[in-house]
Amino acid sequence: MAIQPVQRGRACRVFVVAPRPLSEERGTTGTVLHVLKVLAGAGCEVHVVTSGSVSPVAIDGVVFHRVRQPPRIGPLPGGLSWKRGVLDAILAVRVWTLLAAYRFAVVHAFDEAIFFTLPVARLRGAAVIYHVEFLPSDRIAARSLRRSALAITASGALTERVRAVDRRIPIVQIEDGADVSTRFGPKLLEAYAAVLAGRRSRLSTVTISM
Repeated sequence: MAIQPVQRGRACRVFVVAPRPLSEERGTTGTVLHVLKVLAGAGCEVHVVTSGSVSPVAIDGVVFHRVRQPPRIGPLPGGLSWKRGVLDAILAVRVWTLLAAYRFAVVHAFDEAIFFTLPVARLRGAAVIYHVEFLPSDRIAARSLRRSALAITASGALTERVRAVDRRIPIVQIEDGADVSTRFGPKLLEAYAAVLAGRRSRLSTVTISM
């Protein structure tokens, strides 16, 4: 299956929600940038909302919507914190505004962004992909997984945790160090094509690793 280009303003218009600054091409940030490049290269109209004071890199076919970090917050520690909560609240407002302004076919949310993105995205008729770099052990995360069209995980351990929630959830596992040029792109596009076609049942667990 191939992803169809934008038709009637929606067929392949994708919204990526990345709560971390896109300032370095490694780790989660590197994964986000690879996703953007693959989707834009396939002819999709891609919008991404992200945070941070550093301007994101330019990628042809990608529209960046940046949320500035309030100056008094200072450096963000790793993991969850009250500072991250404040920034996520600001990010959520921007996400809701963009979801109201555009009709997206797919919304691709990373980590905690799923919690404030999924309800509005589904209300707007978009299929939702939950990209899991870490997974909280709570009912909200489990419910978000079940309501998503696809889960993308970063490790075998996360894949097993998603399976423990519900074995029917389609999963694409993309580990750090994956060969993005030959394996990441085709598998991601195959998963997107199935999601866009509404064929969730045809997706199965795929592992893309080193």
